[in-house]
Amino acid sequence: MPGWLGWDDATMARPLQASAYATTTVAVGPEGLYAPLATAFAAAAKSIDLSIYTFEHPQMTTVLLDALARGVQVRMLLEASPPGGIDDLQRWCLAQLAAAGADIRYLATVDEAPKGYRPRYRFTHAKYGIIDGQRVVLGTENFTTDSMPLPARKPVGGRRGFYLLTDALPVVQALQQLFDADWQPERFLDLRSFDLSHEKYGGPPDDFVLPEPTQWFVDEAPFGTAVTAASSARFAVISAPENALRPDAGVLALIAQAGAGDEIYLTQLYEHKYWGDSTSNPIADPNPRLSALIEAARRGARVYLLLDSFFDDAKGLRSNRATVEYITALASAEGLDLAALPDGPGLAVRHPDRPGRFLLGLVPDGPLWHGEPAARERERRWDERFEALGWRLWRVWSLAWFSDPKAESSRLLEEVARLRALDRDAAAGGCRAAGPLRENPPFEDGPALASGAGGSPE
Repeated sequence: MPGWLGWDDATMARPLQASAYATTTVAVGPEGLYAPLATAFAAAAKSIDLSIYTFEHPQMTTVLLDALARGVQVRMLLEASPPGGIDDLQRWCLAQLAAAGADIRYLATVDEAPKGYRPRYRFTHAKYGIIDGQRVVLGTENFTTDSMPLPARKPVGGRRGFYLLTDALPVVQALQQLFDADWQPERFLDLRSFDLSHEKYGGPPDDFVLPEPTQWFVDEAPFGTAVTAASSARFAVISAPENALRPDAGVLALIAQAGAGDEIYLTQLYEHKYWGDSTSNPIADPNPRLSALIEAARRGARVYLLLDSFFDDAKGLRSNRATVEYITALASAEGLDLAALPDGPGLAVRHPDRPGRFLLGLVPDGPLWHGEPAARERERRWDERFEALGWRLWRVWSLAWFSDPKAESSRLLEEVARLRALDRDAAAGGCRAAGPLRENPPFEDGPALASGAGGSPE
C-alpha cells in the first residue's frame, strides 16, 4: 500500500500479532527497573543482542562484563548522535565492554562509504534486547542511573518508564528479526564499530573520572517489585518506521476500536499538536496519533494523555504545553471526556460537573516544590506556570495536614464547594469561571507530603 513500499509482510510491513503461552514480567521505573533487567542479563548463557539509544550505566556494564567473562556473545547497536552528543560516561562503559570482546556498533556511516551515503534511519531510538534467542526485554528507558537507579534502603526516584520481559516466542522471533535486519555490517555501510581512539565514536578522555552513581531519594517508590504472570495472551510487536503508523493495523487500529465505555490512558514523552512545519496547524498537518485519540473521545471513550514537562519547551508552537491547551479547548467546546496533562500540581480535584476538566490543583511541598531555588522564586514560578494554563491552585502545607488533618480537609472541601458554585454561576450567566485562587497563603518549607503529575485543569 502507498507509504509502505519497500517492505512486505515478511519484513515487518505489518505488525506481528500472535497468541502464545508465556511468562511475562512488567517492571516499572525508576525504582523497579534495575533488578529485573540485571537479573535477566546475568542469566544469559549464549548471547545478548541489544538495540538501545544510549548506554551510560557502570553497574549494568559490570553485569555485561560478567556475561562476557562466561563466554556470552554481546552485540550492541547504538544511536550515533543523541542530543548533546555521546556522553563521556557512555564512552567509558563501551570501552570496558569492547576491551572484553563485545561487538559494539553505532548507526553511523563508515569511512569507506561512498560520498553522500546516509544511515538507513534518522535515529535508532529502540530500547530492546534478546537474550539467548529465548527471552526479550523491551521498554521505554535508556540505560542510565536516572532511569535505572540502584536499589537503596530509602525509596529512590528518577525517570518514569517501563520494561516488559517475556519469553513469548512470537515476540522473541519478531525482535530477533528486527535486530538481524539492522545488524548487517557486511551489507550496509552505516554500522560503525566502536574505536577506542576515535574522537567521536571512541573512548573517554584520558583524565575522565568515573562519577558516583546519582541517587534521588523520594518519599515513596511504590513500584519497586516487578509483576510476573504466566498465561496465554495475545501479543503485538509494532515497529517504526515499518508499520507504526499503519491505519489498518497496530496502535492506530487499536485506538480506532475504542468507543463508549472504553478508557485510554496514554503516557508520552511528547505528543505534538500537529506534525509538519512548526508554523503549520492541526488541519494542514494533523498528528495521526493525536487525531485518533480525539476521535476515540468523540465516540464516547475516556481518553487521558499524560505528557512530560521536564524536557518540554513550553514556548514552542508544537510543545506539550501547546498540545495541552489545544486538547483543553477542544474538550471544553465539545464536552468530551478528554484531557492532556503535563507534569504539574502534585494532585488535582476532578470537576464533578465538567468531564475532562479539573476544578483545583493541589500544590504540595514535595520534591517538585523543593526543586526551585528559593521560596519566593518557587511561589512566583509555580503561580505563573500553572495559572497561565488556567489552574486554580491550593497550597498544601504538610505540617498543617499532619497536625490537624480534619481541619485542613474541611478547608479544602469548603474551597471545592465554593469553586464549584462559582463555576455553576458563571456557566448560568455565560461568564468565565472563577480565576486563580489567592486566598490560600503560600507556605514555608516543611516535610514533603506528596508529588505527582498534573498539568492543565482541563
